[in-house]
Amino acid sequence: MYQPDPQSITFSTLIHDIDKGIIKIPQFQRDFVWSKEQSAKLLDSIIKGYPIGTFIVWETDERLRSIRNIG
Repeated sequence: MYQPDPQSITFSTLIHDIDKGIIKIPQFQRDFVWSKEQSAKLLDSIIKGYPIGTFIVWETDERLRSIRNIG
């Protein structure tokens, strides 16, 4: 069974890829449920270098029928 290798990217790379539309949200992703305060606390933790857990980013060569931009 194929197991992808974990990779680390910088926060600035993540933001750049979101701004450029490289990272998008597939249709099957549930709606955003965090408050602005919760989102701000997450960003604060990232900036301070605290461990925050894992983001899962799925890469595909398949053209998806429906995707959304982030933000």
